[in-house]
Amino acid sequence: MDDKFIRYIKNSIKTFELDLTDLNVFVPILSKYSSVFPIMASLAGAKEVFAITDDLDTINRTAMYQQQYDWETEVNFINDINQQMLPKLDIIVKGDDTSYFDKKIINFIKQDCVISYFSQNFDFSAVSGIDVESCTEKNIKILLLNPNCKELGLFKHLSHLILKRCYENEINLFKSKILLLGGGELTENILSILKSVGANVFSASTTRPEDKDYALRHISDAEALIICEYPTNSASIIGNNGFLNISEIKEKNSEIKIMHLSGRIEMNPLILSGLEYYPDTIIQNSLNLNIRETGLKLISDTAAAILKSAESLIKYPNKSIQFNDSVVSFRVANSKDTALIGSN
Repeated sequence: MDDKFIRYIKNSIKTFELDLTDLNVFVPILSKYSSVFPIMASLAGAKEVFAITDDLDTINRTAMYQQQYDWETEVNFINDINQQMLPKLDIIVKGDDTSYFDKKIINFIKQDCVISYFSQNFDFSAVSGIDVESCTEKNIKILLLNPNCKELGLFKHLSHLILKRCYENEINLFKSKILLLGGGELTENILSILKSVGANVFSASTTRPEDKDYALRHISDAEALIICEYPTNSASIIGNNGFLNISEIKEKNSEIKIMHLSGRIEMNPLILSGLEYYPDTIIQNSLNLNIRETGLKLISDTAAAILKSAESLIKYPNKSIQFNDSVVSFRVANSKDTALIGSN
Protein backbone atom coordinates (compact mmCIF):
# COMPACT_ATOMS: atom_id res chain seq x y z
CA MET A 1 0.00 0.00 0.00
CA ASP A 2 1.27 3.47 -0.90
CA ASP A 3 2.28 5.79 1.91
CA LYS A 4 0.66 9.23 2.25
CA PHE A 5 3.41 11.01 0.33
CA ILE A 6 3.12 8.80 -2.75
CA ARG A 7 -0.69 8.72 -2.54
CA TYR A 8 -0.88 12.50 -2.81
CA ILE A 9 1.54 12.53 -5.75
CA LYS A 10 -0.34 9.77 -7.59
CA ASN A 11 -3.66 11.54 -6.98
CA SER A 12 -2.23 14.77 -8.40
CA ILE A 13 -0.92 12.94 -11.47
CA LYS A 14 -4.37 11.42 -11.99
CA THR A 15 -6.26 14.67 -11.39
CA PHE A 16 -4.19 16.61 -13.91
CA GLU A 17 -3.79 13.68 -16.33
CA LEU A 18 -0.03 14.13 -16.27
CA ASP A 19 1.91 12.03 -18.80
CA LEU A 20 5.59 12.82 -19.30
CA THR A 21 6.43 9.68 -21.28
CA ASP A 22 9.70 10.01 -23.24
CA LEU A 23 10.26 13.60 -22.05
CA ASN A 24 13.41 14.92 -20.37
CA VAL A 25 12.59 17.24 -17.50
CA PHE A 26 14.51 19.65 -15.29
CA VAL A 27 12.78 20.28 -11.94
CA PRO A 28 13.40 22.34 -8.79
CA ILE A 29 14.09 21.06 -5.31
CA LEU A 30 11.63 22.69 -2.92
CA SER A 31 12.32 23.80 0.63
CA LYS A 32 9.40 21.64 1.84
CA TYR A 33 8.73 18.14 0.54
CA SER A 34 11.92 18.56 -1.47
CA SER A 35 11.57 15.41 -3.56
CA VAL A 36 8.03 16.08 -4.84
CA PHE A 37 9.07 17.22 -8.32
CA PRO A 38 11.65 14.50 -9.17
CA ILE A 39 9.41 11.72 -7.83
CA MET A 40 6.30 13.07 -9.58
CA ALA A 41 8.09 13.43 -12.92
CA SER A 42 9.40 9.86 -12.56
CA LEU A 43 6.01 8.37 -11.69
CA ALA A 44 4.51 10.28 -14.64
CA GLY A 45 6.87 8.44 -16.99
CA ALA A 46 9.62 10.96 -17.76
CA LYS A 47 12.63 9.56 -19.62
CA GLU A 48 15.23 11.55 -17.67
CA VAL A 49 14.85 13.89 -14.70
CA PHE A 50 17.46 16.44 -13.67
CA ALA A 51 17.55 18.42 -10.41
CA ILE A 52 20.20 20.45 -8.63
CA THR A 53 20.86 19.28 -5.07
CA ASP A 54 23.43 17.68 -2.81
CA ASP A 55 20.89 17.08 -0.03
CA LEU A 56 21.29 13.45 1.01
CA ASP A 57 17.76 13.15 2.39
CA THR A 58 16.27 14.16 -0.97
CA ILE A 59 18.62 11.89 -2.90
CA ASN A 60 18.07 8.89 -0.60
CA ARG A 61 14.29 9.34 -0.47
CA THR A 62 14.09 9.43 -4.25
CA ALA A 63 16.31 6.34 -4.54
CA MET A 64 14.15 4.50 -2.01
CA TYR A 65 10.96 5.16 -3.97
CA GLN A 66 12.71 4.34 -7.25
CA GLN A 67 13.61 0.92 -5.86
CA GLN A 68 10.12 0.43 -4.43
CA TYR A 69 8.20 1.39 -7.58
CA ASP A 70 10.79 0.22 -10.10
CA TRP A 71 10.32 3.15 -12.47
CA GLU A 72 12.47 3.30 -15.59
CA THR A 73 13.18 7.02 -15.31
CA GLU A 74 16.83 7.99 -14.95
CA VAL A 75 17.04 10.54 -12.13
CA ASN A 76 20.12 12.77 -12.18
CA PHE A 77 21.02 14.90 -9.17
CA ILE A 78 23.61 17.44 -10.31
CA ASN A 79 25.65 20.24 -8.77
CA ASP A 80 24.82 22.96 -11.26
CA ILE A 81 23.31 23.66 -14.67
CA ASN A 82 25.61 22.27 -17.35
CA GLN A 83 25.91 22.51 -21.11
CA GLN A 84 25.55 18.76 -21.60
CA MET A 85 22.14 18.64 -19.93
CA LEU A 86 20.47 21.72 -21.41
CA PRO A 87 20.09 20.57 -25.06
CA LYS A 88 18.37 17.37 -23.89
CA LEU A 89 15.56 19.08 -22.04
CA ASP A 90 11.95 19.14 -23.21
CA ILE A 91 10.56 20.77 -20.06
CA ILE A 92 12.24 23.10 -17.59
CA VAL A 93 10.50 24.00 -14.35
CA LYS A 94 12.30 27.14 -13.19
CA GLY A 95 12.21 27.51 -9.41
CA ASP A 96 13.08 30.47 -7.19
CA ASP A 97 16.33 28.92 -6.01
CA THR A 98 17.66 28.02 -9.45
CA SER A 99 20.34 30.41 -10.70
CA TYR A 100 19.40 33.13 -13.18
CA PHE A 101 18.70 31.87 -16.70
CA ASP A 102 20.75 34.32 -18.74
CA LYS A 103 21.29 34.49 -22.50
CA LYS A 104 24.26 32.12 -22.29
CA ILE A 105 22.16 29.39 -20.65
CA ILE A 106 19.18 29.97 -22.94
CA ASN A 107 21.40 29.60 -26.03
CA PHE A 108 21.95 25.94 -25.06
CA ILE A 109 18.22 25.23 -24.68
CA LYS A 110 16.50 23.82 -27.75
CA GLN A 111 13.78 25.89 -29.39
CA ASP A 112 10.91 23.51 -28.72
CA CYS A 113 11.69 23.27 -25.01
CA VAL A 114 9.01 24.75 -22.74
CA ILE A 115 9.78 26.59 -19.49
CA SER A 116 7.23 26.55 -16.67
CA TYR A 117 7.69 28.79 -13.65
CA PHE A 118 7.26 27.76 -10.01
CA SER A 119 7.32 30.29 -7.19
CA GLN A 120 7.58 29.02 -3.61
CA ASN A 121 5.15 31.72 -2.49
CA PHE A 122 2.65 30.59 -5.15
CA ASP A 123 2.63 33.93 -6.96
CA PHE A 124 2.18 33.30 -10.68
CA SER A 125 1.46 36.86 -11.74
CA ALA A 126 4.92 37.43 -13.25
CA VAL A 127 8.16 35.67 -14.18
CA SER A 128 11.48 36.29 -12.43
CA GLY A 129 14.96 34.80 -12.75
CA ILE A 130 14.75 34.35 -16.53
CA ASP A 131 16.04 36.45 -19.43
CA VAL A 132 12.60 36.71 -21.02
CA GLU A 133 13.85 38.66 -24.03
CA SER A 134 16.36 35.94 -24.96
CA CYS A 135 13.64 33.27 -24.64
CA THR A 136 11.34 35.30 -26.88
CA GLU A 137 14.06 35.78 -29.49
CA LYS A 138 14.54 32.01 -29.61
CA ASN A 139 10.77 31.36 -29.49
CA ILE A 140 11.08 29.43 -26.20
CA LYS A 141 7.77 29.72 -24.39
CA ILE A 142 7.54 30.59 -20.69
CA LEU A 143 4.36 29.45 -19.00
CA LEU A 144 2.54 30.82 -15.96
CA LEU A 145 -0.30 29.04 -14.19
CA ASN A 146 -3.64 30.79 -14.02
CA PRO A 147 -4.13 31.20 -10.24
CA ASN A 148 -7.91 31.18 -10.83
CA CYS A 149 -7.77 27.69 -12.36
CA LYS A 150 -10.69 25.85 -10.75
CA GLU A 151 -9.07 22.43 -11.00
CA LEU A 152 -6.15 23.66 -8.88
CA GLY A 153 -8.17 25.80 -6.46
CA LEU A 154 -5.09 27.80 -5.50
CA PHE A 155 -6.91 30.76 -3.97
CA LYS A 156 -9.12 28.46 -1.94
CA HIS A 157 -6.03 26.76 -0.50
CA LEU A 158 -4.27 30.05 0.22
CA SER A 159 -7.32 31.59 1.89
CA HIS A 160 -7.19 28.81 4.49
CA LEU A 161 -3.77 30.11 5.54
CA ILE A 162 -5.51 33.17 7.01
CA LEU A 163 -7.33 30.88 9.45
CA LYS A 164 -3.98 29.41 10.47
CA ARG A 165 -2.44 32.86 10.92
CA CYS A 166 -5.38 34.02 13.01
CA TYR A 167 -4.92 31.01 15.28
CA GLU A 168 -1.16 31.64 15.56
CA ASN A 169 -1.83 35.26 16.53
CA GLU A 170 -4.45 34.27 19.13
CA ILE A 171 -7.33 35.87 17.27
CA ASN A 172 -10.61 34.23 18.25
CA LEU A 173 -12.56 34.01 15.00
CA PHE A 174 -15.84 33.52 16.81
CA LYS A 175 -15.53 36.49 19.16
CA SER A 176 -13.22 38.93 17.42
CA LYS A 177 -14.14 41.55 14.86
CA ILE A 178 -11.98 41.42 11.72
CA LEU A 179 -11.56 44.01 8.97
CA LEU A 180 -10.47 42.71 5.56
CA LEU A 181 -8.92 45.39 3.37
CA GLY A 182 -7.90 44.86 -0.26
CA GLY A 183 -9.36 43.59 -3.49
CA GLY A 184 -9.27 40.77 -6.05
CA GLU A 185 -10.29 37.13 -6.31
CA LEU A 186 -8.03 36.00 -3.46
CA THR A 187 -9.58 38.59 -1.15
CA GLU A 188 -13.05 37.33 -2.07
CA ASN A 189 -11.98 33.77 -1.20
CA ILE A 190 -10.64 34.93 2.17
CA LEU A 191 -13.89 36.75 2.90
CA SER A 192 -15.85 33.62 2.01
CA ILE A 193 -13.77 31.30 4.21
CA LEU A 194 -13.92 33.68 7.18
CA LYS A 195 -17.71 33.93 6.87
CA SER A 196 -18.02 30.15 6.53
CA VAL A 197 -16.41 29.61 9.95
CA GLY A 198 -18.65 32.21 11.56
CA ALA A 199 -16.15 35.07 11.83
CA ASN A 200 -17.40 38.60 12.43
CA VAL A 201 -15.72 40.03 9.33
CA PHE A 202 -16.16 43.32 7.47
CA SER A 203 -14.65 44.00 4.06
CA ALA A 204 -13.48 47.23 2.42
CA SER A 205 -12.11 47.62 -1.10
CA THR A 206 -8.99 49.66 -1.88
CA THR A 207 -10.43 50.36 -5.32
CA ARG A 208 -13.35 52.33 -3.86
CA PRO A 209 -12.32 55.62 -2.19
CA GLU A 210 -15.70 55.77 -0.48
CA ASP A 211 -14.76 52.64 1.50
CA LYS A 212 -12.11 54.56 3.46
CA ASP A 213 -14.59 56.00 5.99
CA TYR A 214 -16.26 52.60 6.27
CA ALA A 215 -12.90 50.96 7.06
CA LEU A 216 -11.93 53.58 9.66
CA ARG A 217 -15.30 53.21 11.33
CA HIS A 218 -14.80 49.46 11.83
CA ILE A 219 -11.11 49.68 12.81
CA SER A 220 -11.97 51.24 16.17
CA ASP A 221 -13.24 47.95 17.64
CA ALA A 222 -11.56 45.39 15.36
CA GLU A 223 -8.96 42.99 16.74
CA ALA A 224 -7.34 42.30 13.37
CA LEU A 225 -6.79 44.14 10.09
CA ILE A 226 -6.09 41.69 7.24
CA ILE A 227 -4.47 43.27 4.19
CA CYS A 228 -4.80 41.39 0.93
CA GLU A 229 -4.73 43.20 -2.39
CA TYR A 230 -3.83 40.79 -5.18
CA PRO A 231 -2.68 41.49 -7.79
CA THR A 232 -0.93 44.42 -6.11
CA ASN A 233 -1.35 47.88 -7.58
CA SER A 234 1.11 50.76 -7.29
CA ALA A 235 -0.55 52.62 -4.42
CA SER A 236 0.19 51.88 -0.76
CA ILE A 237 -2.64 50.52 1.35
CA ILE A 238 -1.47 51.82 4.71
CA GLY A 239 1.16 54.47 5.44
CA ASN A 240 1.54 58.22 5.56
CA ASN A 241 0.21 58.36 2.01
CA GLY A 242 -1.79 55.14 1.96
CA PHE A 243 -5.42 54.31 1.43
CA LEU A 244 -5.53 54.39 5.23
CA ASN A 245 -3.21 56.65 7.21
CA ILE A 246 -1.12 54.90 9.87
CA SER A 247 -1.71 57.69 12.40
CA GLU A 248 -5.47 57.40 11.91
CA ILE A 249 -5.32 53.64 12.48
CA LYS A 250 -3.28 54.04 15.66
CA GLU A 251 -5.50 56.85 16.94
CA LYS A 252 -8.61 54.75 16.56
CA ASN A 253 -7.14 51.43 17.73
CA SER A 254 -3.56 51.11 18.98
CA GLU A 255 -4.11 47.43 19.89
CA ILE A 256 -5.13 46.22 16.43
CA LYS A 257 -3.10 43.40 14.88
CA ILE A 258 -2.16 43.86 11.23
CA MET A 259 -1.84 40.69 9.15
CA HIS A 260 -0.36 41.10 5.70
CA LEU A 261 -0.83 38.73 2.77
CA SER A 262 -0.46 41.03 -0.22
CA GLY A 263 -0.36 44.75 -0.97
CA ARG A 264 1.97 47.70 -0.52
CA ILE A 265 2.70 49.04 2.97
CA GLU A 266 4.92 51.98 3.93
CA MET A 267 7.21 50.23 6.37
CA ASN A 268 8.90 53.15 8.16
CA PRO A 269 5.60 54.68 9.37
CA LEU A 270 4.35 51.21 10.34
CA ILE A 271 7.47 50.42 12.40
CA LEU A 272 7.48 53.85 14.06
CA SER A 273 3.79 53.50 14.96
CA GLY A 274 4.50 50.55 17.24
CA LEU A 275 1.48 48.69 15.83
CA GLU A 276 1.77 44.91 15.89
CA TYR A 277 2.09 43.30 12.46
CA TYR A 278 2.63 39.83 11.01
CA PRO A 279 4.72 38.40 9.37
CA ASP A 280 7.86 40.13 10.61
CA THR A 281 9.05 40.55 7.02
CA ILE A 282 6.65 42.31 4.65
CA ILE A 283 6.99 41.43 0.96
CA GLN A 284 5.72 44.40 -1.01
CA ASN A 285 5.36 43.19 -4.59
CA SER A 286 4.18 39.63 -4.22
CA LEU A 287 2.26 37.24 -2.00
CA ASN A 288 3.62 37.37 1.55
CA LEU A 289 3.63 33.68 2.31
CA ASN A 290 6.03 30.77 2.30
CA ILE A 291 5.77 27.22 1.04
CA ARG A 292 6.50 26.00 4.59
CA GLU A 293 3.08 27.31 5.66
CA THR A 294 1.32 25.04 3.17
CA GLY A 295 0.51 21.35 3.04
CA LEU A 296 1.43 18.43 0.80
CA LYS A 297 -1.78 18.49 -1.25
CA LEU A 298 -1.32 22.09 -2.41
CA ILE A 299 2.37 21.52 -3.19
CA SER A 300 1.69 18.27 -5.04
CA ASP A 301 -1.27 19.63 -7.03
CA THR A 302 0.64 22.78 -7.98
CA ALA A 303 3.64 20.74 -9.13
CA ALA A 304 1.39 18.55 -11.26
CA ALA A 305 -0.41 21.56 -12.74
CA ILE A 306 2.88 23.23 -13.66
CA LEU A 307 4.23 20.11 -15.34
CA LYS A 308 0.88 19.56 -17.09
CA SER A 309 0.88 23.06 -18.59
CA ALA A 310 4.27 22.35 -20.20
CA GLU A 311 3.23 18.88 -21.34
CA SER A 312 0.10 20.33 -22.95
CA LEU A 313 2.02 22.90 -24.97
CA ILE A 314 4.56 20.30 -26.12
CA LYS A 315 1.81 17.99 -27.33
CA TYR A 316 0.06 20.83 -29.17
CA PRO A 317 2.94 22.77 -30.80
CA ASN A 318 2.82 25.73 -33.14
CA LYS A 319 -0.05 27.35 -31.27
CA SER A 320 -2.45 24.59 -32.36
CA ILE A 321 -3.52 24.05 -28.75
CA GLN A 322 -7.15 24.91 -28.21
CA PHE A 323 -8.84 26.45 -25.18
CA ASN A 324 -9.90 23.14 -23.62
CA ASP A 325 -6.97 20.97 -24.70
CA SER A 326 -5.43 21.08 -21.22
CA VAL A 327 -7.01 20.18 -17.90
CA VAL A 328 -5.11 23.07 -16.32
CA SER A 329 -5.39 26.74 -17.24
CA PHE A 330 -2.26 28.77 -18.01
CA ARG A 331 -0.87 31.54 -20.22
CA VAL A 332 2.29 32.09 -22.23
CA ALA A 333 4.06 34.89 -20.37
CA ASN A 334 6.26 35.99 -23.26
CA SER A 335 3.54 36.12 -25.89
CA LYS A 336 1.67 39.15 -27.21
CA ASP A 337 -1.46 37.03 -26.97
CA THR A 338 -2.21 36.96 -23.23
CA ALA A 339 -5.28 34.74 -23.59
CA LEU A 340 -5.56 31.81 -21.19
CA ILE A 341 -5.09 28.29 -22.50
CA GLY A 342 -6.81 25.28 -21.01
CA SER A 343 -10.07 24.57 -19.24
CA ASN A 344 -11.02 26.68 -16.26
